[in-house]
Amino acid sequence: MNLSKNFFFLITLHTILYAQTLTQKELEALASDKTWRNLLHYEKQTGKSAILTQAFFLSENGESDPQEELRATIDGYDQPFSKNPDKHPRCRYPARYLWLSRKIPLDGYEKIPKECKRLDAWELPQNAHSISVVFVSGFLGNPASAFGHSFIKVNEEGDDHAMNDLMNTTISYGAILPEKYSMTSYIFNGITGGYRAKYSDKYYYMDAMVYSNSEFREMWDYELKLSSFQKDLLLLHFWELSDREFGYYFFNRNCGYKVSELLEMVYEEDVIDHAQVWYAPVETFHKIEEMNQAHEIIDEIRYIPSAQQQVYAKYKGLNEREKEIVETMIGNALTSIPKADDNISTLSKVKIIDFVLLFHQYKYPTEDKKYTEEALRERQELMISRLALPIMDYNETLPIQKPPISQSVKTSLIALSGIKREKRESVVLRFSPFIIEKLGDNHLDGDHLAILDTELAFEKGSILLRRLDAVNILRLKTQEISFDTDNPFSWSLRVGTEKVVKRDYLVDGGIGYAWNLHRQVKGYLMLNASLHTVEEHYRYRPNAGIYAKFGKLRMDASYSIERDIHGRVDNRYYEAGLQYRIEENASLYIEADNRYETTLKAGLKWHF
Repeated sequence: MNLSKNFFFLITLHTILYAQTLTQKELEALASDKTWRNLLHYEKQTGKSAILTQAFFLSENGESDPQEELRATIDGYDQPFSKNPDKHPRCRYPARYLWLSRKIPLDGYEKIPKECKRLDAWELPQNAHSISVVFVSGFLGNPASAFGHSFIKVNEEGDDHAMNDLMNTTISYGAILPEKYSMTSYIFNGITGGYRAKYSDKYYYMDAMVYSNSEFREMWDYELKLSSFQKDLLLLHFWELSDREFGYYFFNRNCGYKVSELLEMVYEEDVIDHAQVWYAPVETFHKIEEMNQAHEIIDEIRYIPSAQQQVYAKYKGLNEREKEIVETMIGNALTSIPKADDNISTLSKVKIIDFVLLFHQYKYPTEDKKYTEEALRERQELMISRLALPIMDYNETLPIQKPPISQSVKTSLIALSGIKREKRESVVLRFSPFIIEKLGDNHLDGDHLAILDTELAFEKGSILLRRLDAVNILRLKTQEISFDTDNPFSWSLRVGTEKVVKRDYLVDGGIGYAWNLHRQVKGYLMLNASLHTVEEHYRYRPNAGIYAKFGKLRMDASYSIERDIHGRVDNRYYEAGLQYRIEENASLYIEADNRYETTLKAGLKWHF
């Protein structure tokens, strides 16, 4: 027996003897440790692991007995490396070993034994410089994306930060979808747990192409301060989770919950405050902000504007003559290269072609169906024209740098207000588990998204369900440049119930246009149609509105003319609101309207 084998034998014998001398109390203490239970994804509510793949566990009862799984893990070190060493517990569960090595004397082993050939060849832990958690803003074009998304990004070192970032690895959690599915089945299965889910990895540029270039969503990159142990623990645990399946629930066992779950394992403290009914991805970042104030865990926060925002910013940097030429080129399918205009400077030509190339890439990403041979030819002609011009530096207008998403208000709301009507007064309690208000400090910038937005009125000793919106969405899409004609419509949707004289259940939808009247002011025109359970069931409503933000102050107002198809209803009414943020998650507000009678409401909102 050679020296290395003798050494391995002695270390194995030491481990076995130590495991056998662990008292029941010590074993129970280890099995009750928060990190061990996080490594097993053990949930208190169900009394078992959230992992549905039985092969993940070494013990037959490991799914529901963390102590038995711990014992089986320690005993597994006694097993010799077989002809297929990658199936050995040391190779299958490197994060478990790494954590246990800090709890019991397992010193002497390599972190990754050479026998674990697949794991030893995995370069990600070796190349990881830092770990980021990334938030992607909500996308109202897809119900599953409306509440935002989050994932983990593994940053590798490199001289070219921008290029290296695109080649970094992301770790995402999502539902395993069938090849064919309808939107109805997608929503139903996502809500009821009809899908399974798992973690997956890919290059960051693939996420950037989808979120930034296709869906035009903003991102915030939170680079964390992690020790080598914390980085290794997270990445080695990701190895353990390869192809392991979980149950997927859109509302509370989603990407945000799973990112927070991994952070709990790394930081050994509670990141998830509540998740019985609802957990929004942005909640992770509010918790990171709180933890940073106590422990300084954030190294850097980077705001990443969408490709659309970059195009708009670059367009604003052109002068009027340059904008005219750009519009002519794009209107003529890019065939009018500015060499035809001898009155413009070389710098202007450079700026024009740089912008048109960027716009062309924004309109026709290479993986898009619209990317035809003609589009490729046009892009090649532009690039040839650009190569004929010199390299020139010029001051570019950059997209507006938005504050960190963790500085926005939280997404659950409770509000208390007093209402003054013409003949009576009442107190109203409002609650929503998820809301991004048009008047709030949030990342949708004038849009509105609310789920189960509920108002209870306390009046003359009784409680009345005044209003409940199952869903309420307002999407104000503005066109920053006239020739960007991709889906220019704004829209709204409301499904809910309200009571004025009778209980009315309604569905209301609208479509229209919105404009930027000023950098901080939006205006819109919309035509709505609605279906009601009370008389005058079918109605239409032309309406106009304005929204403005000035620092901590938010304002909006609208005017509507509501009629039914038989002409029996002719309501003309206004709605107006004013809100002022008095502290991080609290605002004072006042609202007025005359929909059914003149009403004035004032109160306090608290986001949590």
